[in-house]
Amino acid sequence: MAFTCPKQSSLSDTELNQLYGQGNALLPNPPNGASDRDGSGMLSANAISRQLATLKSAGSIPNAKAINADSMVAAQNAFLAAVKAEYCFYDSRYKYALEKMFGAVRAAYINNSAEAQAVIQKYLTFTQQFNQCLNDLTQIMNAITDDSLKGANNISDEIKAFNDKIQALKIKLNEQNAIITSSDATTRISKQMVKFTEEKARRSDNLLKLYGFLNVVVVGLLVYVYRAAGDD
Repeated sequence: MAFTCPKQSSLSDTELNQLYGQGNALLPNPPNGASDRDGSGMLSANAISRQLATLKSAGSIPNAKAINADSMVAAQNAFLAAVKAEYCFYDSRYKYALEKMFGAVRAAYINNSAEAQAVIQKYLTFTQQFNQCLNDLTQIMNAITDDSLKGANNISDEIKAFNDKIQALKIKLNEQNAIITSSDATTRISKQMVKFTEEKARRSDNLLKLYGFLNVVVVGLLVYVYRAAGDD
């Protein structure tokens, strides 16, 4: 199934701080806190169960027992469109924040400063937040799909295909999460900035230096984000 989220070319900090607020969103508002997560930052089984119950109670998930077959088709189509919109809301912001962070890293490599490091930290924080949102969405969507398959909801092939797609992306998101939430991520970046600034005059291959520098923290993101997240 082809599914690609639109790319955002410009977002303000205010827009990056916004939560998705259209219709019955899958993610709770405010978002789940640390007490609802395991040691790796993923939602706990209890947190997922509570959110699933909340969505059912609100009528956010199509229920074949409550409507006729024709209405069920329309309801599932609307549900899938809403889920895709919510997923893309965070996915586009995630990729935008990553690109801004990569740009800040490149700029700091040329001219390292406290201000440059602050920009890196700002967008690193945004990437952490959006990665968590996307991981939460994949967990909740998978719970909805599993629950529907166990029941009598006759979930559509399109919904199952979409869930399969984002569950495949979840593997990449988890790997990215391990990198960007590392407790020493910014320290490692800062140390490498200093190291390569000192070596700049002694190196002739700037491109090789740049990729060596990026490899410390973000090469995994470069590989996974642009080859996996949001690909068809």
